[in-house]
Amino acid sequence: METPHAGFALKWGRSANGARRLSAERSAHLKGSSSVGLESVTMRVLLIGGSGFIGPHVAGALDRLGHEVVIFHRGKVPAPHEILGDRRKLTDHASALRAAAPDVVVDLILSSGTQARALMTVFRGASGRVVALSSCDVYRACGVLHGSESGPLEPLPLTESSRLRTVLQTYPPERVKMLQQVFGWLDEEYDKIPVEREILGDPDLPGTVLRLPMVYGPGDPLHRFFPTLKRMDDRRPAILFEEKLAKASPYFRAAAATLKRRPTSELPRQR
Repeated sequence: METPHAGFALKWGRSANGARRLSAERSAHLKGSSSVGLESVTMRVLLIGGSGFIGPHVAGALDRLGHEVVIFHRGKVPAPHEILGDRRKLTDHASALRAAAPDVVVDLILSSGTQARALMTVFRGASGRVVALSSCDVYRACGVLHGSESGPLEPLPLTESSRLRTVLQTYPPERVKMLQQVFGWLDEEYDKIPVEREILGDPDLPGTVLRLPMVYGPGDPLHRFFPTLKRMDDRRPAILFEEKLAKASPYFRAAAATLKRRPTSELPRQR
């Protein structure tokens, strides 16, 4: 990962509404760069959905680096700096979100192209960059696994340039309804491919996409690894893994560390 230009001086100023802002020179550098890391400069970072599964670990990592973290959430877990609201009604809170004047917005709970479009509209002209969490379910390999894509298997390992699904709607409606009982931010249009298109396609607000595979760890609302951990607690001499669990999955702290290190590393655009 590249670092900012040598000798670049960071200067803070004040906007008319009193929000701490980067100098115009630094903001322009941030908007035009695809490889600036948060360890290089102090920023105000707004986390959307920052009190869920991964969010608290991202917030903690950013705070330890000296960044100012503001969390937009429903207030189930108090945060030192927060804006209360519902992710599904983001535009209703546009004034408060823009007044926060974030240098970087990290959206951990984007569900659809519609939500992503609203996100870019709210922060266009009010932030230097948007970072969106996506998923490996955008890849054609996921479609092959679920039977929505025909043809041969995809070459492994998957990379950022691996082919994407050609069939939208990752999961059938009944599956989405079940997931909505666990993830309240999910909407009926759930699909990360339209999300990525909106985030990476805005001509005025730079966007970065981070594709996560299945993430596990304490607080996982789906309890993905409970069957395996239960067998360990039972002290079984051997554990047979289901094929779907034999694939590597990142621990939540690893996912948070990746996110805080590379918030402005832009992935290649998919065609």
